[in-house]
Amino acid sequence: MASDPIAHLSGLISECRSRAEYQAVRLEWLERRVGFEASYFGAASPQQIVSPVVSGVNAEQVERCEAQADRYWQDRLTLHRAASSSGGVVADHDVLSAQVRDRMPFYREVVAGYGIKATAVALLRVRGRISSCVFLGRTARGARFGRELALLRRALPVLALGDAVHASLELSHLQREPTAADVCRLTRREQDVVELLRNGLSNLQIAAQLGSSPRTVKNQVSSILSKSQAVNRTQLTALLARRDRPA
Repeated sequence: MASDPIAHLSGLISECRSRAEYQAVRLEWLERRVGFEASYFGAASPQQIVSPVVSGVNAEQVERCEAQADRYWQDRLTLHRAASSSGGVVADHDVLSAQVRDRMPFYREVVAGYGIKATAVALLRVRGRISSCVFLGRTARGARFGRELALLRRALPVLALGDAVHASLELSHLQREPTAADVCRLTRREQDVVELLRNGLSNLQIAAQLGSSPRTVKNQVSSILSKSQAVNRTQLTALLARRDRPA
């Protein structure tokens, strides 16, 4: 007998050792079980401060949309209310006509720009409160969401728990104070990158300075953060400042 996909998801999530690994597992499971070409995981209300995680769309464009989110929140909240009254998951084509969607700024200016024809909206709850939302988009004409949304609805508690656990683990990691020894294993090239990071240069600027590509620099920065056990550039810079401070 085939294993329960929800139990499978729970097992996969329990094996994840970082939030990034959890997000990758979550995405792969949803792609296989629900099916979509674009995704957004982010805030569920204008008051929440959540960095969105996206796939299949341009992250910089999404960030620009988030910066002017007030224009789109009313439309998004309309979808959230529909999802909330449908067990946490809804397909937009089941609650909004094409004519209504065409009049909504969120669809006209954001969704349509990505070529998305159908959208599924899911709400994650932690301790009874909506903690985040998920938008899954299909770009093929006529590709509607159907019975697979019942499986997504069943998966919501597991996904919400995964979000909460890994957010807590990341917070604990942020509060950890790395030691200077954490950066002693950097390669010479990585040390060059670190020095430029300390000067506030972007990946593009670092690539120009070192004669490499932005993608190479991005990989080097990821390696540096991993070796130093710092979660971001700010923590890494603080660590290096402590290392260089006279005793």
